[in-house]
Amino acid sequence: MKHWSGILLVAVFICVLSAPAFARDEVLVGGPIEHGGYGGPSLKVGPVMDKARFFIGGYGGWYINHTFMIGGGGYGLINEVKAPVSGKQGEKLYFEMGYGGLVLEYVNKSHRLVHFTINTLLGGGGIQYRSSEDWPFNYKDDSFFIVEPCICVELNITTHFRMGLGVGYRYIDGVDLPGITDEDLTGVVANFDLKFGSF
Repeated sequence: MKHWSGILLVAVFICVLSAPAFARDEVLVGGPIEHGGYGGPSLKVGPVMDKARFFIGGYGGWYINHTFMIGGGGYGLINEVKAPVSGKQGEKLYFEMGYGGLVLEYVNKSHRLVHFTINTLLGGGGIQYRSSEDWPFNYKDDSFFIVEPCICVELNITTHFRMGLGVGYRYIDGVDLPGITDEDLTGVVANFDLKFGSF
C-alpha cells in the first residue's frame, strides 16, 4: 500500500510541475473574432517602357478584427502604349497588360480619422502585343509573376467609406517578349483607392 501511495504522490508532483506546459497556446488572433469586409476601385500609376502609365482595377476581401484583410485584386492598363516592335506587315503594335492575385493588407489603428495601411499583391499577369488595324488579333503574348507591396495613408470619410493614397514598388519577373524586359515593367507605383464596406 505504501508502495502505491508513493507512486501516486510522485505522479501528482510531476503533474504539478508540468502544469505550465499545458497552458493555452499563444496565438496571433485569439478570443472573439470580429468580421467585416470591404472593396472598391483603385487607380494606379506605374511604369511601362520607362514612362508612367495608368492602370485601373480594384481589390477587396475579408476584414478581420479591424486590423487584417485577406482578399484579391486585379488591374489593367488603360493607356494606348506603342510597342517597341512592329507587326508582320510593318504595322504599329500596342501593349495590352493586366495582372492580379492575392492581396494581404494590414490596417494600423483603423478607428483613427487618418491612419496607414500596408498591403501586398502577390500573383501573376499577362502582356501582349496587338494591332489597332485588325484588332483584336494578337501577335505575341506572355505571362509573368508579380509582387507589389504598398504603403498608404487612409482617411475615414464615413463609417462605411474610406479613401487612400499610397506608394509602392512593382516587381515583375518572367517577361519574354521581343523588345521588352522585366525591368521595363518594374518600378515605383502610386495608387488612389476608394473603399466601401464594413470596417
